[in-house]
Amino acid sequence: FCEQCVPYVHPSSWAYSAMWYSQLLFQLFFGLFLMNTLCVQGTAHGVVVVCFLIAQAVYFFVLAFVLGVGTKFGKFVLVVGLAGGASTLVGLLIEPGTSWLSQHAFWLGECIGLTCVFSIMPVLALFQ
Repeated sequence: FCEQCVPYVHPSSWAYSAMWYSQLLFQLFFGLFLMNTLCVQGTAHGVVVVCFLIAQAVYFFVLAFVLGVGTKFGKFVLVVGLAGGASTLVGLLIEPGTSWLSQHAFWLGECIGLTCVFSIMPVLALFQ
């Protein structure tokens, strides 16, 4: 939950609850994603991926709101979170074809998206 990043969020506020529960759901569904590979559980894999992406997006939007959308940290969270989401979406939308990019678009989108998601908290912890 990165309490050192947002120490001014009161535990009884809606933001604290939204961040806590969305991070809990992300952890739960990311664990289920790792256990339900596409080859073994295709439908379950898709469901848990969508769930962990939504949970993490909620967490980052609330975090950006709490940090202040106009601050450099709030802008960083929004830009990197949106870039990660957009790259994942682009990777899903490009049809596999004969070109190198069309064959690797899904993989690149997934890698860039996860790198963006997993880089936000260390950067905030390091520079705040």
